[in-house]
Amino acid sequence: MELETVQFGKINYIEQDTITFKSGIFGFEHLQEYLILDDAETQPFRWLQSTKESEVCFPLLDPFLFIEDYKEKLPKYLQNEAETKSILVITTLKNKDGRMTINLKGPVVINSLDNTGHQVILNSDEVSTSHVLS
Repeated sequence: MELETVQFGKINYIEQDTITFKSGIFGFEHLQEYLILDDAETQPFRWLQSTKESEVCFPLLDPFLFIEDYKEKLPKYLQNEAETKSILVITTLKNKDGRMTINLKGPVVINSLDNTGHQVILNSDEVSTSHVLS
């Protein structure tokens, strides 16, 4: 299959690469099929690219690179699954103050065994939707 993206141009993929988010991403519930893209030039970023709307692409980072105790802030079931599933956070590359932030309150969980994903909204005051990276 071929997908024309705003950020990466044309990409070829197979249907098995598609990650299905049954409930979508918060604010984008109508979009349920995505690809995880890795680009050597933008590591450690990964990209969650919609297969239906080429302009929808979320930059992702591994939160454990920045917050050592983040696992402890996750619900118990996610703490147990953290070893078998990818837990990533959506990144704002430049907020209104020109700083990069990560959304620790709404991690994206990817299960590569069945190519499903979901976004978890944490009910914790210990994490922020806009944690500034220095």
